[in-house]
Amino acid sequence: HGIVHFYTIKDASIFYYDMQGNYAELYNIMIKFSAAFKFETKEEFLYPKFEISTSIPVMSPANVKSS
Repeated sequence: HGIVHFYTIKDASIFYYDMQGNYAELYNIMIKFSAAFKFETKEEFLYPKFEISTSIPVMSPANVKSS
């Protein structure tokens, strides 16, 4: 077993929903991703869902320098 730590709940949540139910194989080792459990109660942690922006910011022509 291993543990992945994140600085924010948002980062952990995004990782969890991206990897939920997935697994990875690396050098004949299978890595399965699952939710964290609360330390004292052993209840599964419920991750909040966050909107993820996939848009790319567009620069206005005034900010673009020609060479």
